Amino acid sequence: TPQLPNSRITALFEDDDGAIWIGHETGDLTRLRHGQFESFAIAGPVEREPILAITTDAEKNLLLVYQNGAARHRQTGAHVATAIPPEQQRGVSTAVRDRSGAVWVLRAGALERIGAQKAQLAEFDRFAADQLVLGICAARDGGVWIASGRSIRKRLNDQWTAEITPPFPATAISALV
Repeated sequence: TPQLPNSRITALFEDDDGAIWIGHETGDLTRLRHGQFESFAIAGPVEREPILAITTDAEKNLLLVYQNGAARHRQTGAHVATAIPPEQQRGVSTAVRDRSGAVWVLRAGALERIGAQKAQLAEFDRFAADQLVLGICAARDGGVWIASGRSIRKRLNDQWTAEITPPFPATAISALV
């Protein structure tokens, strides 16, 4: 059985077929399927930035989110430029695909939505500068749940559709899975 190219794992993603995709600090990509590790080439120029998040787009193409802010399709190598300001491009990322096929990327408290190969910074009413986005997860109906320092709210079609104020101190919110 081939082994991992290195043990510096920075991202994991399970696809619809049950394969586990593994992103590495070195920019390498590995797939674990049926107990076998397989290294994968990524189309286009070599990126030696850590892969911080992996998800799929609306067409189920693998999308890799790098530490430098770029998102890239594994199969084509096509880049999707980030809408997140440069000072927020480094940091922990989370990427999720909602049921509508949009990809949401969280990086250093800023949130962007990728749809039709274009990234747009998510702008929210009522979100003060001190309310960083702490965690996100896809909602079953096509929206996205967003945790801030004060509440957990659901965004669908550019509208807030639900809000939950936790019964515990809101500062305890750190992530959604």
